[in-house]
Amino acid sequence: MTSRVTEAVKLYTPRQVGMAAFLGTPLGGAVLIALNYVRLGNRKGARMAIVLGFAATAALIGLALWLPIPKSFPHAVIPMLAAWAIWGITEWLQGAALAARRAEGATTPSTWAAAATGLLCGVLIAGIVVVSALSGWLAGPAERYYDRAVELQSRGDVDRAISYYDSAIARKGTFVEAYYNRALAYEAKGLVDREIADDDSALAHDPTLVLAYINRGIAYRKKGLIDRAIADYDSAIARQPDLAMAYYNRAIALGAKGLIEREIADYGLAIAHRPGYPDAYYNRGHVYAEEGQWDRAIADYDTLIAHNSKDAGAYYNRGLAHEQQGDTARAIADFKTVLSIARLAPGSLSDLAQRAEQQLRALNAVSPFP
Repeated sequence: MTSRVTEAVKLYTPRQVGMAAFLGTPLGGAVLIALNYVRLGNRKGARMAIVLGFAATAALIGLALWLPIPKSFPHAVIPMLAAWAIWGITEWLQGAALAARRAEGATTPSTWAAAATGLLCGVLIAGIVVVSALSGWLAGPAERYYDRAVELQSRGDVDRAISYYDSAIARKGTFVEAYYNRALAYEAKGLVDREIADDDSALAHDPTLVLAYINRGIAYRKKGLIDRAIADYDSAIARQPDLAMAYYNRAIALGAKGLIEREIADYGLAIAHRPGYPDAYYNRGHVYAEEGQWDRAIADYDTLIAHNSKDAGAYYNRGLAHEQQGDTARAIADFKTVLSIARLAPGSLSDLAQRAEQQLRALNAVSPFP
């Protein structure tokens, strides 16, 4: 005769546990395993089942989020494998005890109860995932592809970086950073139209992205669309008035339109916002030289040399300015300095050194460059 206690026990079968795992992640199956343990009088086993159920579910979600799984992969395979594994684990852990209790008169709960338990666990886990993703606690697949693209781009593997940006954008169409960085990748490949299209997309989703205005402006300038370039630099300056590179690039565009006074003024603003800005000094010095303002050109080259005494280009340009002023001694000294610097970096400055040598010959002050 069976006892009343044994008659009241209801134990889930391994098949029902596997079904709950399929419907509600490993946690769904773990809950039924835990209920079985409680009814078998093993509360420690029940607690361990719940802990392991959460851990297995977290691991499964992590793999799904972080691994770049192809879109063509049949996603139902993953919960099916999890269900099969949980079914087997249940047989291994509880199979003998379940068979013994059923022989003593224990019954099996409704399959609907097992399914409902699995579904409730699935809803719980889905809610946790959604809240976590919205809170930024978990990086979804788009971020995974983006991080990989950035890594590849930093190593110079531009083509593969673009493919990963493609995947990130396919999964998150509003991914501003992915559009912006893919634009930079297209710039590196010389694909100006694609670069502009991606900057357009980035700015459509975030009109405050100042650097996208700068980069698109540079791309427009490459295409000869100077007015559009200036408009983009204006937009960048309106949003960040202290951005030196915006003034610098606008100066170049203004120079392309022959607006020399405004060009010089913008180089001045670039330097004001970034003291020691070498490219701005170079360009302004060149403009001054073209305008015959030799003293101002020399002053800009002086500043460059003060910041970098090995700047061969600055010495060469200053030598030309001194020559134009009729200051032959200083011109010769600057050209000879170019040769001295070039000897310390053979190859990289050979062209500049040859030009300096030509100037010295013209001034009857030959200093052979090896």
